[in-house]
Amino acid sequence: TCSLQISGNVMTGSEQVLVNDWCQQFPSHSIGTLLFGRDGYLYVTGGDGASFNNVDYGQYGNTYAGDQANPCGDPPGGVGIPLSPPGGEGGALRSQSVRRTDGPATLDGTVLRIDPATGAGVSGNPFFASLDANARRIVAYGLRNPFRITQRPGTDELWIGDVGWNTWEEINRVVAPASPTASNFGWPCYEGSSPQGGYQGAGLSLCSSLYSTPGSVISPYYTYNHGACVVNYTGCHTGGSSITGIAFYQSGSYPSQYNGALFFADHTRNEIWAMLPGTNGLPDPS
Repeated sequence: TCSLQISGNVMTGSEQVLVNDWCQQFPSHSIGTLLFGRDGYLYVTGGDGASFNNVDYGQYGNTYAGDQANPCGDPPGGVGIPLSPPGGEGGALRSQSVRRTDGPATLDGTVLRIDPATGAGVSGNPFFASLDANARRIVAYGLRNPFRITQRPGTDELWIGDVGWNTWEEINRVVAPASPTASNFGWPCYEGSSPQGGYQGAGLSLCSSLYSTPGSVISPYYTYNHGACVVNYTGCHTGGSSITGIAFYQSGSYPSQYNGALFFADHTRNEIWAMLPGTNGLPDPS
């Protein structure tokens, strides 16, 4: 389990644990970014904590020999009970946990909007009326590893770099975090703009209900394929990919055409790109 701990500039007395409810089953896809929004609230991202090599719906133990299956106790089984399709709701499907009806929401694969003094969800959050304390914190979900996020200057928008699996890297946009409807970006049922083949083929109920409901998942603002160059030039990098940096540029020493551009970086490719603003001021994928 991962915990989020915030301290002031001068550390006195004991620490105050604000949030301690991510299930970290595998050694990756953990907490990513802490960001204070212009509304004064704290935004926190966390990955799915699931297997990064296999289709994972709760059938595995942890990474250590002898660990019991389903260590997070995801429904419909308990700790020690390996899950199976169609009802398995563990593993990467924790990213969809706010939708399940037979167990509490987890914080895996989500973006939180919380009170920095208490760690509680705040008014305006999509699930603020829920009896589930974790659900009250969530403003976006269905993410694999939202390692880095940023806020577009002058707005409340969140822009998320979500590290993909085998095929697609994503940039996702949350237009209004304080909204009646949370943003669901579809992982693991979707990767990029299309159903993820491994999870679709497993016949999982949490995914099937998304496939049968048009408009239930928000498509990425921008994607790039692992096998393609983002910008074509001699020697451009392809293959393994991990979007791991995202920031807006306002003004400064760069030429004025970069003002308002979204810079994003890929650690595996060792490249940085700029998505220049279009006529509407938003970064233009073209």
